[in-house]
Amino acid sequence: MSGKKKTIFISLLLCGLIFSSFFFGKKISVKNHHGSQEKIASSALVLLPPPKNVPNLPPPQVNASSFLIVDLTSSEVLAQKNVQTPLPIASVTKLLTAILAIENLPLNEEILITKEILQAYGTTSVLKEGEKIKIKDLLYPLLIESSNDAAEAIGSYLGREKTVSLMNQIAKKIFMKNAKFFDPSGFDPRNVASVQDLFYLAKYILNSRPEILKITRGESPENLFPEKIDPQKLTNKNIFSKVESFVGGKGGYLDEAKYTGVFIFKAKDKEGKERYLLFIILWADGLAKETLKLISWTKENFPLEF
Repeated sequence: MSGKKKTIFISLLLCGLIFSSFFFGKKISVKNHHGSQEKIASSALVLLPPPKNVPNLPPPQVNASSFLIVDLTSSEVLAQKNVQTPLPIASVTKLLTAILAIENLPLNEEILITKEILQAYGTTSVLKEGEKIKIKDLLYPLLIESSNDAAEAIGSYLGREKTVSLMNQIAKKIFMKNAKFFDPSGFDPRNVASVQDLFYLAKYILNSRPEILKITRGESPENLFPEKIDPQKLTNKNIFSKVESFVGGKGGYLDEAKYTGVFIFKAKDKEGKERYLLFIILWADGLAKETLKLISWTKENFPLEF
């Protein structure tokens, strides 16, 4: 690498560190141009430099107000837009509702499905009025079918006010500083978060609650094995659930939010090492189409296979 190219590389790296400094609160290690490890004593995400022979990498061309592409394995940002702007997140809300249920509710406790619960927008065939369903079973229609009824049923255990209060407490605990929640389903357009907030949410789930991701793929984690509900009989609304490299995630839609999504994929770098890639998109004109644009852009510009 020539001296000029080295200078450009280091400048891009430092710009990325400064530009992305809001993401982490601990020291990280990066390699300098001599190949040795240097400690960066700041909260930072490294912005990846452009691939070789691409001096000015154009950003992804997507119809979305906000997006983020991150290599979660290295915490490197590949592309971003309006990452701190709070926007309605629709059914992506249900990821936080799942965290609330798993961490704060007695999962083997039964919830009586009432007429009031079933008045939520949409229908859920596996939930019948008068039937009792364990909280852990409700996680399956919540995350696979994106059931508003299941969200309301989970919320009924503590009551709406306490549930929403706890959701906001959890959000603050995991550094979702711009997030605000008003219901457990995401049907309320006042449920908002920034892409930065959703980065923290996805990172937390991957590291601490991977069973949530398994359920979004239609699988049954051993610690949450359902008793009354068969996940295989549910219609999986997660658009990438059949993709082999899909780790998990959630999409959503509201007229007031347009399309929203948080998706994690497994990929391999040029050395064959496994990495986790996170794609977040908010206020998009389409979910599959616009997310696939982000994925295609990543494949075209970085040595990753997935």
